[in-house]
Amino acid sequence: MDPLPPLPDFEAVSRSYAVIAEEFTKVGNLPAISGGQEVQESVRRLEVQVRETARHQSEMLARIQGMLEESARESRVTRRNALVCSENCTVNRNDMALKPLYSYVTGQVIPRFPRTVAAIDRLSESVVDRYLDELGCETDGDAHEKKRRLKLACGVIRSAASFLLASQTI
Repeated sequence: MDPLPPLPDFEAVSRSYAVIAEEFTKVGNLPAISGGQEVQESVRRLEVQVRETARHQSEMLARIQGMLEESARESRVTRRNALVCSENCTVNRNDMALKPLYSYVTGQVIPRFPRTVAAIDRLSESVVDRYLDELGCETDGDAHEKKRRLKLACGVIRSAASFLLASQTI
């Protein structure tokens, strides 16, 4: 994966604005100039604008950092879940152990994740919905469709496919 291109140092920009604001406060110390009072008032307004701009930039930096952290977490979860799905694709019996998936919400292994396909089949619809939400999957459809979707998300294709075939013959 290519590294992110260099990002601007918003903290350095904010510090620069603070220095500018500080130096502008000293303009009033200059020898009397024609309209000196107007200059001082303009400088005060400029100081307020500079401080407001610095505050906005700090807020923007915090939002950008949050988005980058979220993107990095989602990328880690995607890689981890792809590996788990590869391992789970060998499951061909309902009693074989499943590897648990990682949550896109927390970035951690989903707590109390079903350990077998049979355990998925026994889950209530509301619990299946919770797991699908953690995985960023759709929660529409009936309970059987949701369980099939959870099995697919786990990488258990054979069980999910046989479930689909069985439900179509009914």
